Amino acid sequence: MPFDASFAQLPDQTVEVKLNGTMTLGTTLKLFESQLRSTLSDGTRHVVLDMESLTYMDSAGLGLLVFTSAEISNRGGTLTLRGVNQRIRDLLHLTRTDTLLRFEP
Repeated sequence: MPFDASFAQLPDQTVEVKLNGTMTLGTTLKLFESQLRSTLSDGTRHVVLDMESLTYMDSAGLGLLVFTSAEISNRGGTLTLRGVNQRIRDLLHLTRTDTLLRFEP
């Protein structure tokens, strides 16, 4: 299943991004990274990634999450993950990146 992301502006300098499909190395991940960087450069301080429809993520997707989280944190903002399925939670736990990322209950 191809990867896509839809962005929605929320109040308080927050953007919600709904992720769908498989987040793997490739052109669409680079496009998403570019869109995310553009959103951050426009003044967004908080990003909520809705991962409910994300079925799989590889190391490239994982790296993007960690890098983005650090970049947002350095700007005084937050990256929050929502709706993370068990398969992706297991990957985050296995790589210990679950200790670096913020999850919405």
